Amino acid sequence: MQLKTKNLVRQAITLEPNNTLYDARNVLLRYNISRVVVAKDNKPLGIVTEKDMSRFLFRELPRRRLYEVSLEEIMNRNLVVTTEEDDLIFCAKLMLEHKISSIIVIDNNDKKLKGIFTKSDLVDTYAKYYPTKSLVEDYMTKEVITVSPDDNLHMILQLMADRDLSRVIVTRNRKPVGIITGHDLLPLSILFGTRTAGKKLDD
Repeated sequence: MQLKTKNLVRQAITLEPNNTLYDARNVLLRYNISRVVVAKDNKPLGIVTEKDMSRFLFRELPRRRLYEVSLEEIMNRNLVVTTEEDDLIFCAKLMLEHKISSIIVIDNNDKKLKGIFTKSDLVDTYAKYYPTKSLVEDYMTKEVITVSPDDNLHMILQLMADRDLSRVIVTRNRKPVGIITGHDLLPLSILFGTRTAGKKLDD
């Protein structure tokens, strides 16, 4: 059975290039998502993810606040796109080939944004249409990056940026006690920057 992307694609949450990283942070929290598409006149120009924000927080820590950075500065412009007529297998191969977790879906004619297809959508579809007896051990990542509960936040940000990670396991006495994801760090992101008190911003 070949599933077309049009049966699986969902609406993308978008912002414009002149919106700020602070705007993106609020959108990710509000909609509980991990990426936002940057678009103008309904044409996709780039994408900003939680990983991009983590890298920014580490790199720009001494210099700027989130509301001082436009999305145009940091968005990833190397978009991997597909159309609604492409199938699930093609999308999965694109994700693996480019080591990405989402693909922008565009109209084949005018190249305007139709939606987004993510690894979560891929997993949901696999569970629904392709159940098998595969074991977790066949697919799990065996080299696990860990931190301890008393490691400082800046060190964790640096680790996630250096290793291009979206999550790390928290361990105590070599036993897992929790997990930290890029999404967990979003509520704290407004605290980073050069000033301890800036202009008042509403979420």
